[in-house]
Parts: sequence; structure tokens; C-alpha cells
Amino acid sequence: MANEVLEKVGTQINWGSAGGETETMTLANLANTGVREGEEHDFGATHAQRWRLYYKVDFAVAPTAGEVVEIYFAWSHDGTSYDGDHGGADAGGAVADLPNMHLVHTHICKNNTDNQWSGTVMFAQGRYGAPCIYNNSGQAFVNVAGDHELILEPLIDEIQ
Repeated sequence: MANEVLEKVGTQINWGSAGGETETMTLANLANTGVREGEEHDFGATHAQRWRLYYKVDFAVAPTAGEVVEIYFAWSHDGTSYDGDHGGADAGGAVADLPNMHLVHTHICKNNTDNQWSGTVMFAQGRYGAPCIYNNSGQAFVNVAGDHELILEPLIDEIQ
């Protein structure tokens, strides 16, 4: 009988600032056209290639439907030098640095103030990675830390 290559989901990594997350990224009150960088994460010398990304956001005022929040990742081989001059810490960022990071997801906004979720599958491009959020929704994020989160789940190939 031939072997099958199946997929299993590994342990989540999450960025947020409500408490209990793996890494910190403070997104509460992020202004329209604001950029926020999250802490770096060491994915390990051996890690999954593919990752399922989940993104949660909430707005203080309903954005116009179709406006966007862009999610980027900055990668590093040494945990020091990151794409787009990302600092590897929870801090403000610059729009000018985004073209040198990797756009991994575009959240298309709904016209409401409910929690909005979206996701995609992305590829890890280095041992160390750090997210960056660009709010281009036309509205500020709500001032509730728990209403903003970025989650990665490793999708691990397994031969059976």
C-alpha cells in the first residue's frame, strides 16, 4: 500500500496584547493609515513550511465596506536584521518600510463594528519572523486589546 502525505495542525502562535498570547502586538486604537509592528518569533531551526493565518479586528466606527487592513511579515535569518527595517519588537512602524516586507494577507473590511475575522495560508520564509499591520480602513481600531489578534497555526506534513 502506498504512503499518504497527510496534514496535522501544530501549536498556535498568537500576537496580541490582551494577555496570554505568545508574542505582543498592541493594536488597540491603531489610527487609520497607522502601522504597527509585532514582536519577533523564533519559529525554530526546524519548522513547518506552511501556516494558517487567522486575523481578528474591530473598529471604533464602521469602515467603508471594501477598505482594507494589510498584514505583512518581516523575516530574518539571524533574529537581528529584518526585511523592511522591522525592529523585531512591539512598536510603531512606517508605511515607507512596507514594500520591503512580505504582504501575506489583505483583510477586506465589512461596514460594521463587530469583530471581523479573515485568514489565509502563508509560507514561513525564515527562522525568525515578525508581523506588521497597516490599517488602511479609513477608521481607527477600537480601544479593546482583546478585539485584535493575529494567530498562526503550523500545517505540518506527515507521511503515513
